[in-house]
Amino acid sequence: MCPLYTFVTGRFLLVAFPQKPILKVGYGYWPLLLRILLHPLLLLLMLMMQKKVMDIASSSSSAADNPPRRKKYDVFISFRGEDTRLGITSHLHAALLQKKIETYIDYKLQSGEEIGPALLQAIEKSTISVIIFSQNYASSTWCLDELVHILECKERYSQMVIPVFYHINPSDVRKQHGSYADAFAQLEKRFDNSIDKVHKWRDALTTAANLSGFDYSNKSGTETEANLIQKETPNVEVIEVDWHNLQERPLKCADFTQMSNLIMLIVDGGYTFSTSLDLPDSLHYLDWWGYLLESLPSNFCPRNLVELHMQYSRVTKELWKEEQILVNLQVIDLRGCSNLTEVPNLSRSLKIVEINLGHCRSLVEIPSYFQHLDKLTHLDLGFCYSLKYLPEMPGNIQYLNLEGSGIKELPESVWCNENISYLNLRQCEDLKKLPSSRCKLKNLDLHRCSKFENFPEILEPMEHLKSLSLSQTAVTELPSSICKLKNLEKLDLCSCSKFENFPEILEPMEHLKSLSLIQTPVRELPSSICKLKYLESLYLTNCYRFSKFPEILKPMEHLVSLCLEETAVEMLPSSIGNLNGLQDLNLSRCYLLKDVPTSIYSLTNLKRLNFNDCRRLEKLPSCSVGFFSLEELDLSNSGILEIPASIKQASRLSILDLINCKWLQSIPELPVLCNVKASNSTSLKIVSSSRTALAQGWDKPNYCFKVFTNCPKLDNNSGSNIMDEAQITIMRMATVAPLEDYWLPCNPWPQINIACPGKEIPNWFSYQNEGSLVDIELCPEWFRTGLFGFALSVVLSEIAEVGFGTWRVRANFIVKFMGENHELFTSEYNSYIDFSNGQHHVHVWNEAFRSEEVGKNCSPDVYKLAKEASVIFFCPRRMKVESCGICPLYAEDVEKFKIGHVIMSRGPKVEETRQDDDYKGGGSSDESEANESD
Repeated sequence: MCPLYTFVTGRFLLVAFPQKPILKVGYGYWPLLLRILLHPLLLLLMLMMQKKVMDIASSSSSAADNPPRRKKYDVFISFRGEDTRLGITSHLHAALLQKKIETYIDYKLQSGEEIGPALLQAIEKSTISVIIFSQNYASSTWCLDELVHILECKERYSQMVIPVFYHINPSDVRKQHGSYADAFAQLEKRFDNSIDKVHKWRDALTTAANLSGFDYSNKSGTETEANLIQKETPNVEVIEVDWHNLQERPLKCADFTQMSNLIMLIVDGGYTFSTSLDLPDSLHYLDWWGYLLESLPSNFCPRNLVELHMQYSRVTKELWKEEQILVNLQVIDLRGCSNLTEVPNLSRSLKIVEINLGHCRSLVEIPSYFQHLDKLTHLDLGFCYSLKYLPEMPGNIQYLNLEGSGIKELPESVWCNENISYLNLRQCEDLKKLPSSRCKLKNLDLHRCSKFENFPEILEPMEHLKSLSLSQTAVTELPSSICKLKNLEKLDLCSCSKFENFPEILEPMEHLKSLSLIQTPVRELPSSICKLKYLESLYLTNCYRFSKFPEILKPMEHLVSLCLEETAVEMLPSSIGNLNGLQDLNLSRCYLLKDVPTSIYSLTNLKRLNFNDCRRLEKLPSCSVGFFSLEELDLSNSGILEIPASIKQASRLSILDLINCKWLQSIPELPVLCNVKASNSTSLKIVSSSRTALAQGWDKPNYCFKVFTNCPKLDNNSGSNIMDEAQITIMRMATVAPLEDYWLPCNPWPQINIACPGKEIPNWFSYQNEGSLVDIELCPEWFRTGLFGFALSVVLSEIAEVGFGTWRVRANFIVKFMGENHELFTSEYNSYIDFSNGQHHVHVWNEAFRSEEVGKNCSPDVYKLAKEASVIFFCPRRMKVESCGICPLYAEDVEKFKIGHVIMSRGPKVEETRQDDDYKGGGSSDESEANESD
C-alpha cells in the first residue's frame, strides 16, 4: 500500500500509512501502549500538523498576495453526539489535549435547523478537521452542514480532512446505504421544497468517504487489547522506544521479529538483551542512541536501510559484515562512537548523502574511496582528535566540518572546491599551512589554529572568498597580495598575538566592510587604509601598542564605527574629519589621550562619542558649530575640567555621562532632552539652569534622569535649579504623555528620575511631611478623569554604611473609606545612590495614574467617595526616609503652569493655582513601619 503521507524534515523520514498502526513505546510495557483507536490517528494528526507548518513556511513568499487565515485551532472534530460523545470522541479529545494540540469540540446539545456562526468560524480557523462518521451521523442536519462547510474549507483554504469510520462501513457512507439510506429517506421528505440541499449533503458524504482515513468498522468494542496487539503487530510500521519511561530495560527479540512491515525504529537509550537481537529486513530508518552492541545482527539484511543513526554507541568498524550491503543508505550518523577507529565499509553505498563522524575521538583514518562517493554533500569530522590527514574529497561536497580535528593540511580538492558553502577549520591546532593554489571557497575560518603562521601569497585574484577569519592564529603578517581578495567582505585578525604590521593597501578592496584587529600588538595602520573606502567597521580594541591613528588622506564616508578602546593613542589626526560617515567613535580607556582636534566637529553624522576613563583628557575643543547629530556623550572617569558651552547646540543629545569626573566644576546649559549622570563628581559646584529650553520643549516627552548624588560641593542655587527643572519636566510629561498614548499598559508613562544633595522636599509639592508617611485630604472630585498622575519625593539619609549602587524606593498609596484601607497603587523607584560623604539626598520621580486599572481589588466607588488617603514610603534597611511628599497632577493645573511659564527657583505650590480649598498637606510619621529590608 502506498503511504498516505510522507514527510522529510531535516534528516528524519516520517511515513504514515492509512489504517496502519503506528506504535509509540514508553509508558509501561507493550500491551498498554496500543490504544484501540487513538495511537495511529493521533500520530497522524501530529505529522499532518508538522507538514502544514512546513507548507505555510514554504509558501510565505506569496503571503503578500494571498495572506493566510489566522489559525486559532489545530483540530476541529465533527461528530454525532449520541453515537460517540462518550466513546471515541471524548478519548480522542483527551489525547489531543494531552499532546497540547488545540482542539475545538462542541459538546453542547445541537438544536435548530441552522449551524451557528461560531461553529462555522471555528471550522475556518482550524488546520485539520476530523470527521467521525457513525451510524446516526446522517440523521443530523447539523452534522451534514458541518461536513459541507469543512469540504468548502478544504477547497478554499487547503484544509486537511481526515474521515474516521466508527462502527460504519465506508461504503455505506459513500453510497448512502444502510442507516444512511434510512436517514436520507426522511431528509428528502422533510426538505422536499429544497431538494438541492439534500443533493449537496449526498455529494459531501461521497467526497468525504473517498478520502484516505481510518476504518474501525470491523473492530469489536469487546475485543481485548492483548488480542488487538496480536492481530495488529505484523502491521506496525513505526515504533519509538523511550527508556526514560519504560519500566523494564531488557528487550526481547520477539518484540521486533513479528513486525514484518516495520519501517521505522527509534530507540532512545541503551538496552540489554535477554536473547539475541533480531531486526526485520523491512527497516528503512533505524535510530538507536546508545546502542550497546558492536555490530548489527548478522541475520539482518540492511538492503532497505535508508538512514542509520547510532550516536554514542559501542559500534566498531565491523558494524556490518562484508555480505551485508547497504546499497540504499543515504544518511549515517555515528557521532560520539568512541570505539570507532576506522569507518565501516561504505564503498558500495553509492547513494550516501550525509556522514556524521563527529566526536569519534579514536578515528584515525578516512578511506580514500570517499572521493568516489559522488552524492556525498555533508561530512562532519568535528573533534576527531586522532584524525591527522584527509583524503581527496568528492566534488559535490557542500558541508565539511573539521573543527577541533587533528588534521595537519588541507587537500587541494577542498581548497579549490567552489561548491563548499561551509568549511569549518576552527581549533585545528595542528594545521600549519594551506595549499598555494587558487582558493575557491566562500568562507574560511581558521579561528584558534594555533600553529598556523603564514597565509599564502595570493598569485591571482580570488573572487569567491568573502569571509576570512585568522583570529587566535600564529600569523605574524599578511602578504601584500591580500588586496587580491577582491570580494572579501570580512577580515578578522582578533587576538593574533604575533601580528604587528598591517600591510600597505596596494589596490582598492571595494567590498571589504569589516576589519577587526582586536587585541593584537599592531603598532600602526598605513595611510593607504583610506583605499578601503567601503569599510564600515574598524576595531582596534585592546591594541595596547597602537599609538598613532593614520592621516585620512581621502574621505571614508562609509565608515560607521571606529573603536580605539584601550589603545595607546595620544591624539587624533586633524584629518579625522574625513570620516564624515562616522556614527560611533569609541576612545574609552585611552589613558594617554590628551587632545582632541577641532575637526571632530566635522563628523556631522556622529551619534555616540565615548571618552570614558580618558584620564589625561582635560577639555574638549570649543567650537561655535557643535555636535548637531550627537545622541550620547560619555566623559565618565575622565580628567575633564570643563564642558564647552557649545554643547547646548547638540539638540539631539539625550545622554551625558559625567560619573566620577572628579575635577569637573561646572556644567553649562544643556539641550532640552539631555539626561545627565554626574554622581560622584566631587568638585562639581555649578549646574546651569536649562529652564528656558525646558519651557520650550513641551511637545517632547522623554524618559528623564538627572542624578547628582555625592556631589558635596554643589551650591544651593544649583540644587534649586535642578528641583525647579524637575517640576517643569514632570509638568511637561503630564501634558504630552496622555496625548501620545503613554497611558496604555504596553507604553507606560516615561519614568522621571531626579536626585541631588539636599535636606528639603521641593516646596512645589502640595503635600509633604517629615518621616515616611504623608496624609492627604481628598476633595469630592479628586478621582475625575483630569487626574494625570502624581509627583513623588523623598529625602534619604544613611544610617549604616551603604556605599554606592542602584537602590529601590517604594511608595504605597492607601485610600481610607469607612474605616478600611484600600491600596490604590504602588510606585517603585530605582535610582543610583551614593552616600560616600554621608549626605542627605532629595529624590523626585513620577507615577502615571491609570484609572482603568483602578477597581481590580475594590469597586471604583470606594475610591470616588473616599475623603482621606495616605502615602507610605519604604526604603532599604540601611537608609532612612527623613521626609516625603506627593503632588497630584491635574489637567487644568498643568495647563495653567504651561501657559503661565511658572518657572521660579522656589515656585508656588500647585494647590495655589487651584480653586479648591480642600487640599491641605498633613500627616504623621511612622518610621518603624516604613523601613524595609533590601
